[in-house]
Amino acid sequence: MHVERELKFRLAAASASRVWSLVPRSAPVRRRVLESVYYDTADQRLRAARAALRLRRDGRRWLICFKHDAAPASGLAQRHEWEAAVARRALALDALPLAEIRAAAGIDLKALASRLAPVFGTHFMRRSSTFALDGGTRVELGLDHGHVVAARRRAPIDELELELRDGELPAMLEFAERLIEPLGLELEPLSKAERGYRLAAGERAAPVKGRWPSLSRRGSAEDTMRAVLEASLAQVEGNLGGVARAKDPEYLHQFRVGMRRMRSALRVFQELGPRDTFRVQANGLKELMPELGAARDWDVFCAQLTELARAEGTDAPQLARLLRRARARRAAARKAARALAGSARMQRFLLGMMRWLHEARWHANRAAEPRPSRSLARYAARALARQERKVLREGEKADRRDASQRHRLRIRVKRLRYACEPFAGLYGRAAVRRYLERLESLQDILGELNDIAVGRRLLAELRSDRGDPDAEFMRGWYVAREYALGVQLEDAWRAWRKTRSPW
Repeated sequence: MHVERELKFRLAAASASRVWSLVPRSAPVRRRVLESVYYDTADQRLRAARAALRLRRDGRRWLICFKHDAAPASGLAQRHEWEAAVARRALALDALPLAEIRAAAGIDLKALASRLAPVFGTHFMRRSSTFALDGGTRVELGLDHGHVVAARRRAPIDELELELRDGELPAMLEFAERLIEPLGLELEPLSKAERGYRLAAGERAAPVKGRWPSLSRRGSAEDTMRAVLEASLAQVEGNLGGVARAKDPEYLHQFRVGMRRMRSALRVFQELGPRDTFRVQANGLKELMPELGAARDWDVFCAQLTELARAEGTDAPQLARLLRRARARRAAARKAARALAGSARMQRFLLGMMRWLHEARWHANRAAEPRPSRSLARYAARALARQERKVLREGEKADRRDASQRHRLRIRVKRLRYACEPFAGLYGRAAVRRYLERLESLQDILGELNDIAVGRRLLAELRSDRGDPDAEFMRGWYVAREYALGVQLEDAWRAWRKTRSPW
């Protein structure tokens, strides 16, 4: 079994001619046409298992290949891969090590054989070369130009791929960072297989919600940190293109959730090494948030105005006037967020986070003898208890009528929730569900109260002074809503306080 480690980028056609001038080639560029057919069952059992079965013609050779994702879908693909030559264009499953695949991926291809049928295909020209980086790491760079085809539908393929052939992954990631700006590269989180499935089903792109990895109580804290950060990176990358190019505000929301989950993971796992190395990464995240937060604030503010105007109907023309002014500010904030999402700065940050994670700088300054791997269950219990104590201290001392103190409590609650979620599978399902539901209810109320505080600030930014008829109606609604939420907050706090911690 081979583990494929591959970076995939979108590449504008105008940049393709500049690629080879940036590559330290040690082998000639090879050109070949690749045609592939992907197979699955009618109910897409392989897709559901994050696997792909492919029959490919490469020149005169036919190759059968089975891949299974070892990590969540992201620009850095890490897949278990089995490939074998076959005599002709036939789905010769017996050429693959079926028992090994079943043991490693949990998929019985032999049992599925009679149900497998073509779903989609790819046809593209690949130009590739293998070269060595400083330190001996060998990388294959490929430029793919062609299309995915499913029935009568087609989608273009214009990609740059970097595959680690031998050596250290961080070296390849560092090299990729140097290509971003001159080539205008953007990480592509979708494999050709996933793009083919979407094309065949006529699925439109949609915001990506986070998926936590499955954990074992016997696992190590170090391995879990990598898995949790990789899952958070996958959520961020999955929504990045939507933030840059789509109008749906949910892309921005899910993107920011992924960023906050990364910050939470860095905070939870900082005991694994020198805290400074974790804080550098967390600060890099923090520096990217202002433009994204401003766009989200105006999205929420406009949604509040729209909801209130709909409820009031034609009796509130002042809300329509205010909404027009707010939408102009929202457009400017969205433009800034789109610019950041599509920037080389964002791409370098994501690759830098990947590189940090895999080169394990967080191990720096440890003793020469590595510490034994920390038990995940024990580490999680300590980390969650520490976060819970901070919520309790903040909640007991906070004046919940004060917006700034509520905001600090909200941050503590949010951090605890994001810390709990990836560890949920380690504890009793019913106890975790009850704890998280009450914690989420508390966070939602505090979040809406914070939206009101932000809304008041945005009204001021619109220069809506006291006496402005366009704003007084909104201020009155804020007062009434804040009072109702204050009552709910006390109930939610007491309910959560009475809930036993699952750990």
